[in-house]
Parts: sequence; C-alpha cells; structure tokens
Amino acid sequence: MSNSLLPRAAKARAISAGLTARLKAVPFHGSAGRDYEITHSLGLVFPETPQRQIGTERNLHQFSATAGAESYGLAYADYSPATDWESAVNGERDSIVKGFGGSVVDEKRTSVEGYSGEWVRFVGQNTSGELALYFVVRRLYVLHAFAPKGTQRPQNFSEFLNSFRLLSKPKP
Repeated sequence: MSNSLLPRAAKARAISAGLTARLKAVPFHGSAGRDYEITHSLGLVFPETPQRQIGTERNLHQFSATAGAESYGLAYADYSPATDWESAVNGERDSIVKGFGGSVVDEKRTSVEGYSGEWVRFVGQNTSGELALYFVVRRLYVLHAFAPKGTQRPQNFSEFLNSFRLLSKPKP
C-alpha cells in the first residue's frame, strides 16, 4: 500500500480512481450539490459532480469534486484482517497532513454506524483542511475537505463530512 490513500501528486484535487457507481442525484444545498450512492454500500453528498478515473492500484478507490477553490473527496482501500484500526487511521492521517507540510490543530474521535473513526482539522503550508477517517471491518474510508489556507471555513465542509453513510451492512 502506498504512503497515503491520497496520492501525493493529486492531493489538492484528490482525483478519483476506479469506481463503478450507481449515482442518484437529489437536490442538496441549493442546486449545486448532489447525494451520490457510491457502490451499493455507501452514500455521500458532494457539492459538485464527483470525477472518476481508473488508477493503477486496484485496491484504491477515489472520488473527488471541486467547488471553486475547495476540494472534496473520498478514498477507500481494503486492509488485511489483522490490521489495527487505530494504526491504519493514524498512519493515513499523518501521511496526508505531512504531504501538505502541515500540522493537526484539532482532532476528535467519531464513528459511523458504530464503526470507529477520527475527525481531524489541519493547517498546511498553502492548504487548510478537515478529514474524517473511518475503519469499517477491513476498509479504511478517508473523506477530505480542503480549501486555501487563510480562507474562512466553508459551509460545505460540514455538510460533506457529515453526509457519509453506510447503505448496507458491511461483510466481514
């Protein structure tokens, strides 16, 4: 597995890779945003239509969208059954924040439907952002919301990060 679910060259835009998705659009936050059902097992609200692209890692899947100077994305990958959720989450967090030359300014435990995770706010050299990382069975989900450093926190950050939901029970 690479150092981060967000490839270094594509972090600012978080370009998506390799998902086949059934997309169901419904109004959200005016007419710009949409609620997307990604695979049959999860859904997420993006402020704009997410982009997809076939990547070189079969295990890595990404979606992303930009809204002006803001970037929103979801990446996920499967880990071995013996993986410690906290190690996976902390390693991914550290890799992303380091990739932006940043530091964590706030961090809290969170969960989605009983699965453990972390919410992180960081500030980098040119970017500020928030991450929501969830470890569900063997899969690590990483949601990101990025904006230029020094801008006021966009309203879309909360709507995007809080919209993640599992649509079906994960298989062990």
